[in-house]
Amino acid sequence: MSRAETIRTHAVRMIASEGFEGMSLRALASACGLQPGSIYTHYSSKQQLLVEVVAEYLEDLLQSWRLRKRDMRSPTKQLRLFIDVYVEFQATRRDEQRILHWDMRSLEPIARQRVEVLMNEYHGELIVLLQAGQRKGQLFIEDVSNTARMLFGLMINMCVQAEQSNVNSRHLTALVWRCVKGMTGTCCMPCSSPAVSVIA
Repeated sequence: MSRAETIRTHAVRMIASEGFEGMSLRALASACGLQPGSIYTHYSSKQQLLVEVVAEYLEDLLQSWRLRKRDMRSPTKQLRLFIDVYVEFQATRRDEQRILHWDMRSLEPIARQRVEVLMNEYHGELIVLLQAGQRKGQLFIEDVSNTARMLFGLMINMCVQAEQSNVNSRHLTALVWRCVKGMTGTCCMPCSSPAVSVIA
């Protein structure tokens, strides 16, 4: 692992645990076994470190989705895959997801703009998918934009609750998909999925 990667790894852990405002570069340097000034060789400021962490997370999420959706034509199958990719990503990179949602407010305007461009790009992928399903008569949605917004809110909140309740990714994906089918009027499962029993 390079020095920059070491700094980033410790920064993600510390920001997720203590919050962006609670993390000092001096403490970060100590955790990395470096002198405080060494951080500035790789990152000019805490702001740059934060925006790089969040932007890289979103870029990786976008790339993962785009690679896995190749050659998949059915909008319902794409929608199920979109959920799969998102849930799997949150399971492996929870700290970065937490940083994105809790520390976004700490970004300065220019840095925030960079992150918002990436977020809008990812949201746009879902909107295009829903529109395609609408055109092909596979999804029944009156307001695509608001439905996409609600779907994101659903996925985010269910991932948070699943983490707190120790629900595994496979079970969570099936639960999210069950909710999404109702929101989009999807008539059939696009791919086989194990039955999920929910205990009240």
